[in-house]
Amino acid sequence: MTSPLSEGVSLEMFREFLLARGYRFSMLSRGHERWLHSTGRRPVVLRMYCDPVPLFVLNVALRTMEAGEQELTDFLS
Repeated sequence: MTSPLSEGVSLEMFREFLLARGYRFSMLSRGHERWLHSTGRRPVVLRMYCDPVPLFVLNVALRTMEAGEQELTDFLS
């Protein structure tokens, strides 16, 4: 059985998910976006020209955010 996220998620939708989770855009450096959370968690870093966001990047970001794949799937539906 394949993951519903196996094809990746559009960069715009993942940005909306970050905003909904309380992250804010912090910085743009050499083609990368850094998103920070007010609690001081590690930043989520995305490549701004990689659309859709691949599954392995989503998994790293979700682990950093302490969120599950199901939470992202629910947000997208």
